[in-house]
Amino acid sequence: MINADQKKLLTNFRKEETDILTELSSFAQKDSRVDGGFIVPYPNEGTGLDENAREIEEFERLNALKNNLAKRLRDVRATITRIEAGLYGQCVNCFSSIEHTRLRVAPVARLCISCAKLNPREA
Repeated sequence: MINADQKKLLTNFRKEETDILTELSSFAQKDSRVDGGFIVPYPNEGTGLDENAREIEEFERLNALKNNLAKRLRDVRATITRIEAGLYGQCVNCFSSIEHTRLRVAPVARLCISCAKLNPREA
């Protein structure tokens, strides 16, 4: 059962999902080979050294932005799934409750503080 706070969170996460997809589609293309993946097309400004340097810089900048947005999108979608399944606020590792203060600061948190300390890469 989803309570009122979780319904509000769900609404906010669905809006954020839409916003992320809109931003991604403004500079990246969907990757048909990867479910939920995106590709940044390589810019082509010309053949001179200055143009090539700008192309590389712009590609790297957009690729980094794409990677950050794609990670956030995965986190948001996973959180939506946990809310809908009634598992929001439960640690995916030890199944204890995630501290309310942690969820307030990081609503997409999947691990309780103890498990996050043991698995910093997953946190």
